[in-house]
Amino acid sequence: AAGGGDTRAMHDLGVYYARGEGVAADDAAAFRWFRQAAEQGVVDSQYNLAVLYEDGRGVGVNEAEALFWFLTAGRAGDVHAIQRANALEARLAPMLVDQAHVRALAFRPGATRPQ
Repeated sequence: AAGGGDTRAMHDLGVYYARGEGVAADDAAAFRWFRQAAEQGVVDSQYNLAVLYEDGRGVGVNEAEALFWFLTAGRAGDVHAIQRANALEARLAPMLVDQAHVRALAFRPGATRPQ
């Protein structure tokens, strides 16, 4: 279903790979599935993708990208994402914070964006 475009299945597959449930744990695979679902507007995947960027799991550490995804999830109502975004903002350069806010405001599910 995930390969066919079912966004909830993409998210669930990301969870399975992240936790190693029913499959071998694979942070890179979790990242790929969360990324696809996040781009399509799945808020839980946006949050999880931000965590992977922040922790460097399946992808290199990128706190600015983590902030973007926390802000995006926060705009959709995820309170925990807002808290995580606030903590990250305190550690990042103001220019990176501003860029993340602009990108989050412009985010539209399904639109193609560079990584």
